[in-house]
Amino acid sequence: MSSTVNLARAALIRRWTARLPSRDARQSLARQAWLVAVMCVAIDGLSFLTRGPGPGAWNAVLLAGVIAADLALATAPKLSGWVAVAHAAVIVALAFVMPGRNPSTAGQLVSSYRAGAWLRGRSAAAALTTVCAGILASVLITGLTAPATLLGVVAANALLPWLVGRYTTARKEHVDELRRQREAKVRDAEAEVAAAVTKERETIAVDLHDVISHHVSAIGVHAAAARLNLAGTAIPGDNPVHTSLSAVQQSGQAAMVDLRRLLSLLHEGSESADQPGVAMLPDLFTGLRASGLQVTFVVYQAPPTLPRTSTPLSTAWHRKC
Repeated sequence: MSSTVNLARAALIRRWTARLPSRDARQSLARQAWLVAVMCVAIDGLSFLTRGPGPGAWNAVLLAGVIAADLALATAPKLSGWVAVAHAAVIVALAFVMPGRNPSTAGQLVSSYRAGAWLRGRSAAAALTTVCAGILASVLITGLTAPATLLGVVAANALLPWLVGRYTTARKEHVDELRRQREAKVRDAEAEVAAAVTKERETIAVDLHDVISHHVSAIGVHAAAARLNLAGTAIPGDNPVHTSLSAVQQSGQAAMVDLRRLLSLLHEGSESADQPGVAMLPDLFTGLRASGLQVTFVVYQAPPTLPRTSTPLSTAWHRKC
């Protein structure tokens, strides 16, 4: 079950780290926000200087208000409603000094977009209502009274940017939700595979313990009993029969040790530190000689120490021998 727990922990870490935007991403978004604000300042300032009234103290104050409202576009998204209100007030003031002209500004369009993209509920509705009222008032001040003209100007300068902002945010949320669902399906599939592997390991471990370990233990018990029965006979202790029975008993004990290691491997799901390897080859050949086989084991030079990651390779060499 450890592999399932590890997968669950890794999935939790991935979810939390995915929610935290990186520092580079935040800095990039801040730079883009300031770039948009500066461009609005340049466009609206140039429009005011070329189409606006002549120089004057109040006109300079109004120009400063336009610039301040545009720079406010770089503020936090939670202030989008107040920024939209400021732009609505600016375009009403512009209508008084620019009669006969559309007082809408680039900053006002962006502020309407931000209000639709970032605000929800009553805040979004209040911001939209305020901007629509400001544009409607500015158009009436400039002398345009035709209903179709009023509706078209309000829809183009307030409602449309607000709706585009709502659509953009809603689409992003939809894409994020699809990504979260896909990640959840992947995590569930990984958990199911891990659970199936763990269950299969446990099934194999139970079969090995209930079947093979019973027979191996019985072999060792019978070999020990045979040796005890021969102890009271005329067969000497150094007879090959005693040697073979002793080798059978020792091999059975060694097999039980290896079987316990295998059961531990199946239960834990990872390589155990006491798996047989190259270092145990001398003991292997000693046991073979004790059983009466003629084997030769020669080490020509000291083998290098295998790293921990090479344990499966070392175990495979031991089994091959």
